[in-house]
Amino acid sequence: MPLYRRGAVHLHFLERSGPASPWLVLHGLTANARAFDSLAFPAAARLPDMRGRGLSDQPEDAYSLEEHALDVLELIEGATTVVGHSFGGLLGLYLAACYPEKIARVMLLDAAVGVANPRTLEVIGPSLQRLGRTYASFEAYFEKARAAGWPAEAEPFCRADVRELPSGQVICRTRPETLARLLTAVQGEDWLGLAARVRQPVRLLKAEHGIVGPEQLQATRSAIPQLELATVAGDHFTMIYGQGAREIERNLAEP
Repeated sequence: MPLYRRGAVHLHFLERSGPASPWLVLHGLTANARAFDSLAFPAAARLPDMRGRGLSDQPEDAYSLEEHALDVLELIEGATTVVGHSFGGLLGLYLAACYPEKIARVMLLDAAVGVANPRTLEVIGPSLQRLGRTYASFEAYFEKARAAGWPAEAEPFCRADVRELPSGQVICRTRPETLARLLTAVQGEDWLGLAARVRQPVRLLKAEHGIVGPEQLQATRSAIPQLELATVAGDHFTMIYGQGAREIERNLAEP
């Protein structure tokens, strides 16, 4: 199990082989690195479980964007492509703005300036409701996930999302208090100002039924005039599976 340490925090990551130096691939707000199991990348890749999620440590505090950036910078060799879904996309923009020498290109998966708003929380709310709840078994948890629209291909992500209790029940690894700290961190950033500092090529892959609406798209285009846009099948979550995943792969392979 690949682990590295920054300060007192131990962080877990997955590593995929491939040509060229590894890309950095960043998951969503309460997700984990296994969320990308259905996606193939055209290069080597490193996929961290960000602090407080997956198999990484869960510190009581220090969930700022800067702390996240310093965590993942440890995995970068030279200047790399960063692929980020949702929160991971916002972190990718933060890295491009604040550490431009480390980031050559940004690929946003349904992430944009202005998505940290009440409407987004309504859309992703059903997913967040799983936090802090116990389930009789993994099978019971996955049955709920499937009923909520998650495809069968999401099983590896869902298994990594929970830990087993001594009773045999399972509970999500991400804690509700971690979510609260993450939301405070995201809402406290000047995303328009950060995006305006991004000079690298940026491509936004917007889910057909995702969280990036016309206002968010316009704000992002105004701040990042070099932005390229493509729309892929699926909603905010299912875009990284099935048809959406194949469309994402085609975009990732383009120079």
